[in-house]
Amino acid sequence: MTLSIDYHGHQAREFKLFLDIQIKQHLYWKNKVELLFSNPAKDHVLPSLLSDDKHCELGHWIESIESKDLSNLDAFRSIKEYHTEFHDLSAKIMLMIMNGEAQNAEKHKERFELLSKEILDCLNQLNKAKQ
Repeated sequence: MTLSIDYHGHQAREFKLFLDIQIKQHLYWKNKVELLFSNPAKDHVLPSLLSDDKHCELGHWIESIESKDLSNLDAFRSIKEYHTEFHDLSAKIMLMIMNGEAQNAEKHKERFELLSKEILDCLNQLNKAKQ
């Protein structure tokens, strides 16, 4: 079976695998921030790096998209917003925990979880849109 549709240099099957990797990497970073709630003394990523939504692979990919068939999709426009806010909030949470303000950080956990869910939903929508 040959795939004729090409999305940002990825055949449709490769695109699905690529998105699967992005989902796993997002979950890795989400877990890294979540660990701060239970173990605030653990190694930290610099908050300035964490707040940079272009520092991670997903952010690099989002910024590199030039394909109109992807950038015109609602899921793509939404993921850009959610991803930026996710990184900003992650850095804010990390700073609070590092400064001994774990109770204040806890207040942002629900929004943090929601943003993560929205990012994953958008990645899944992009995957379905390109099948």
